[in-house]
Amino acid sequence: MASEFAIPNLVSLTPSIRAHSEIMAKHVAKQYAYGDVVLVYNIQDGDSKQFLDNFASEALGYNKSLQIKVVTSIAELNENLVVAGTNHIVCGTTNRNQIRALLANMDVQSSESGYAFKLYGHPNWAKLSFEDYTNIDRYELTVTTSTLVDENAERTRRFNQKYKNKFQVIPSDFSYKGYDAAIYFGGLIAKYGDDYAQHLVKETYSGINSDFSFDYFPEWGYVNRGVRFMVYRNNSFDRK
Repeated sequence: MASEFAIPNLVSLTPSIRAHSEIMAKHVAKQYAYGDVVLVYNIQDGDSKQFLDNFASEALGYNKSLQIKVVTSIAELNENLVVAGTNHIVCGTTNRNQIRALLANMDVQSSESGYAFKLYGHPNWAKLSFEDYTNIDRYELTVTTSTLVDENAERTRRFNQKYKNKFQVIPSDFSYKGYDAAIYFGGLIAKYGDDYAQHLVKETYSGINSDFSFDYFPEWGYVNRGVRFMVYRNNSFDRK
């Protein structure tokens, strides 16, 4: 967290877990419809606490009519499911066994009792494989990410080819990150010179790997909130 450093001129390129949580809360609030319920499944492990401890209050800030409840076990989750609407399940753990148990329960509840679900996960779920879960596409699994390379995009293919020609290796995530940062900040410096910092909060950027959209806080500097959404379909995450 940038707040831990307390440096007013610090520019944090990677969005914090708090930014991911706030942006996901806004998204879930928009997905909500009358008759739905939002169930924040917080098992109180480290990742869950970081991602979910302020989730309910953040979501209510965007939509005061939300029916939202924090639950800490699958049994408690099941007690609060609704049949008439959609059950929006927000899960913050990255523990594979806990995720497996949650998905198995959702399969039973949807198949045997007719409950409808939408599932929202921790950003690190993007690194997990869900190929073994045959029903996963039912749940429109959505996660946030601050890094997503579209390999089929024309600009990505051009970059990859030029990079390989110059360095004789394929680019890594750090190659894309460095390129995006250079284009964004180099462009600001070229355009505004010494005053470029005054324009960080005004100019956004969507690059090959990263998005930049900065907020400024006098206590801890410029914080990037450039977060994208991905939905799991056909054995992979795709940009939403």
